[in-house]
Amino acid sequence: MLHPKIHKPSGHVPLLIKIDIRKENIDIIIQFIRKNSDEEKDFIETIKPNFRMLDMISMASQTDLQVYTNQLSDIFNKAWKNT
Repeated sequence: MLHPKIHKPSGHVPLLIKIDIRKENIDIIIQFIRKNSDEEKDFIETIKPNFRMLDMISMASQTDLQVYTNQLSDIFNKAWKNT
């Protein structure tokens, strides 16, 4: 949409675009594991060994925390994909 009432110093008119976002435009996928299910037990067994490998003691800086957080995220993502 052109707005002729808004002029820039060069004489150009800005072009504004409106994008409507509606519920039907948003895909939401909800994934879950039922509590006390065999699937939950398998998931926990999958992540346990990986948690043991995390080095949480040496978090002395913000960079260390970021590395730890990324590793934790990877553990959950890989386990979730295998579930």
